[in-house]
Amino acid sequence: MTGPGEGPPRGTRPATEPPGGAGPEAGLAFTWHGQRLRALPHRALWWPDRGALVVADLHLGKEAHFRARGIPVPEGPGQADDLRVRSLLAGLGARSLVVLGDLVHGAPSWTPAVEAILKGWMSMAEVRVVTGNHDLRAGLQEAPEGLEWLPEGTMLGPFRLHHHPVAPDGGTPLLAGHLHPVVRLRGADGDGVRAPCFWIRQDAMVLPAFGSFTGGHPVRPGPGDRILVTGPSPRDGVVEVPTGR
Repeated sequence: MTGPGEGPPRGTRPATEPPGGAGPEAGLAFTWHGQRLRALPHRALWWPDRGALVVADLHLGKEAHFRARGIPVPEGPGQADDLRVRSLLAGLGARSLVVLGDLVHGAPSWTPAVEAILKGWMSMAEVRVVTGNHDLRAGLQEAPEGLEWLPEGTMLGPFRLHHHPVAPDGGTPLLAGHLHPVVRLRGADGDGVRAPCFWIRQDAMVLPAFGSFTGGHPVRPGPGDRILVTGPSPRDGVVEVPTGR
């Protein structure tokens, strides 16, 4: 068993696919602004031509943040998210991990456990982070060496990378997080459930929050929008739901 600071060389692929459908054929494939993409059931986006795994809003260290304020919460969510990221990086053979902000939650998020998690990821891939509002609260100077911090609006291929989903600029499509988008699904009997989703608009895509210990904000899709829903487990897959518009 490997420790939190260990991992295979960058860009390598394991002999067998990790559990949870983390291979390159998982999820739902689509094309957006000429780029082949895949919405993964792990609440992540795979960009195969760039070898990039794109995630948003992990909020690592949130448990420590709450415990420091006298709120008793378990340590499990951060460990589970670490395993999901490592499984995806290895299963996809990703060369880079792009985080669309809120990598951590706030002071004191830069714990030894979080530092070990991040060093483990950096041993597997390049880790680039768009600065989010919670990252700023935590203090970027406390982050482990080797993380690459990106300002909002950084270009990657044809996309602008943002934490906050601002209005598109001149038709340049953007990838963003921050909202933790969810959609409410209702059955014929009126019963319903809220599910994390990818909210895809003409020139903006908002990713679901990757972190397990996060809330959700209901979104209202507009005309032409697409909603891709992920299930409670990565094994549930990704489905597109009608927007009714």
